[in-house]
Amino acid sequence: MFYEDNSDKVELLISFCIAAYKRTDITLELVRELLSVEDNRFEVVICDDKSDDGGLEEYKKIKDARLKIYENHKNLGGYLNICETLDKGEGQYLFYVNDRDNVDVFKVKKLLSLIPTLLRENVTFARCDSGFPPDADLHIFAEGEKAILEFGCRITHPTGYIFERNEWRNTERRRFFESQEYGIYAFSIVCALQGRRHKGAILHGDICDVKRARIDFKKEKSGFYKNRKNKYIWYTPEAIYIELKVILHFMREYNFDDTIVEKCFIKRYKEYLQMVTVGYKEKLMQEANTIHYGLRPPESNLEVAVRCIRNKIILKNNIKKLIKNSSESVLLIEIERVEHENKAEIMDYIIKELLDWIIGNNYKWNL
Repeated sequence: MFYEDNSDKVELLISFCIAAYKRTDITLELVRELLSVEDNRFEVVICDDKSDDGGLEEYKKIKDARLKIYENHKNLGGYLNICETLDKGEGQYLFYVNDRDNVDVFKVKKLLSLIPTLLRENVTFARCDSGFPPDADLHIFAEGEKAILEFGCRITHPTGYIFERNEWRNTERRRFFESQEYGIYAFSIVCALQGRRHKGAILHGDICDVKRARIDFKKEKSGFYKNRKNKYIWYTPEAIYIELKVILHFMREYNFDDTIVEKCFIKRYKEYLQMVTVGYKEKLMQEANTIHYGLRPPESNLEVAVRCIRNKIILKNNIKKLIKNSSESVLLIEIERVEHENKAEIMDYIIKELLDWIIGNNYKWNL
């Protein structure tokens, strides 16, 4: 796709798609930073979800041909506006950004340089992940089992997901964003569908600049969770249980191979078991999180450890009931095996926390 500006026609490689609702100041900051990169191979797309803070008028003051501004005819809500925003991008790849999040402008040209590789390898979806070993610019996962297990049906933050434009539009997607029946974020559901026939890729280098925060979590309450049908935070066992139910329901609904269903479910259970213990502890010990999400700060490390034990028991018992009700005897055996494999690591964490509380943080416990 090509667009007109004051230079020669150039190929439009990336659309940075920003679903905006209020937060005008920080969204303007994000947009201006992106447009400060002198390169005509990308555009910035804003889709405003009927904000009432004058944001639309402020965006229109920016005079840059690479900025495309849209406004929904009515407030669609955060989920559907994400889909709406990606639908409006015209670049070969659509890069999603939450209005409160970041893109490292010093890495935009590096990102653009990776597009020819994605095109050559027929990669239709990708995710930025700073946690992967940085031994290469990207890692490509083959279509089928590898792509589905790496990307499909998992809880990950939405900023940094990338989709090839034509395949995004050809994939059934809108219904997954219209309700909360397909998990907290539907990106990984779309990845699972595309992964049956297409490759996925992990891009390295912290392109999303995850260490930088544009908003003060101690002051701004989470509107996302306020408007949810349930009030579970994503790292609590209730939310994780819902996500695991979604995996089984979705994969059965779309007739995924039984082997892949079991492998995906077990892989996610193993990840989420850590999430409701170690991950829960890390989130709960940050004051900004307890304020932002309306949680009660812990009184002590012992209290955190007890909550983590409780989370683990709730998740395990709920999953056992789910599997028994589904008559998935083989999967139940695998879940028992995964539970055993994770027990040592989780108990090591709990022991360390208890000892820290009882003896003091200076005590060194070598396991």
